[in-house]
Amino acid sequence: MSLTQVQNVFGSVHETGANDLFRRFFTARPRYLNYGTFFFVPVTSVSGTQIPPILFPGVSGGLQVGVSFTIPTVDITPGGAGSAPLPPGPGQFTVKTDVTLRVLCGG
Repeated sequence: MSLTQVQNVFGSVHETGANDLFRRFFTARPRYLNYGTFFFVPVTSVSGTQIPPILFPGVSGGLQVGVSFTIPTVDITPGGAGSAPLPPGPGQFTVKTDVTLRVLCGG
């Protein structure tokens, strides 16, 4: 500890490293990208995570839903090759993923 009682820590990561980490993690564990009620995901397994139905008035047993995400990508450098529609400012980053929502309508 210095005499001024001040400490500084700096951490840095390149966006290709973060994207590689996300790709490897979610490829090995796709259950963190796929969620669904028992109609879409009968049991929690390597490929999906089961969630309870959403309680909704007038629907016995609740709504059956399924949600799937694509592997997220990070944009840290403004104006990079994979730049987002709203590029990040200084000290910011963006995360991009596609979401698919499935809802069972009817019995």
